[in-house]
Amino acid sequence: MAQQAARRMTVAEFLDFEDGTDTRYQLIDGDLNAMAPPMRGHGALTMRTGRMIGAALKPGCEVIVQAGIVPDEASDSFFVADLAVTCSPSLASDPIIPEPRLIVEVLSPSTTATDLNRKLPAYRAMPSVQEVLIVATSEPRVEHWHREADGWKVRDLRPGDILAIETLGVTIDVAALYQGVLDTPEAGQG
Repeated sequence: MAQQAARRMTVAEFLDFEDGTDTRYQLIDGDLNAMAPPMRGHGALTMRTGRMIGAALKPGCEVIVQAGIVPDEASDSFFVADLAVTCSPSLASDPIIPEPRLIVEVLSPSTTATDLNRKLPAYRAMPSVQEVLIVATSEPRVEHWHREADGWKVRDLRPGDILAIETLGVTIDVAALYQGVLDTPEAGQG
């Protein structure tokens, strides 16, 4: 007997979806994807990154945790980014972050492939997005993607480096970001 293909959701259907549990989901190419609870290191890096960015932001801009991102012209994807920064006003009840300028994904073993192969290209295609941070949890390393006049450039940063988020006027010491978070001797050195 042939198995019926799962019906794909639209973003509008996804935003109305409720399964009666506390499970978090994101919508990727019309497919509903459950999100596993984050590991301690993932949560710590997300919060520390958010605090460091938020403390340096100018008034009118804000950091959003578990930010709802809808790639431009996508009617079938609603990504949940670990963090996003927007400087555009919106209603507190709006689940979609308007015009994100910076998006941060903190990698987990279960999300790395999706974050790098599906979400990163979609973020880079969004005109409002000027910078993307990919924060590793397996080692102290940040990939800093930034838009320039001739296209996207990436810098690989480690303890001893300073992350400069130029479009927001924010700098972060990579060693301070990882200080005491990972179970590696290199974290926090530099």
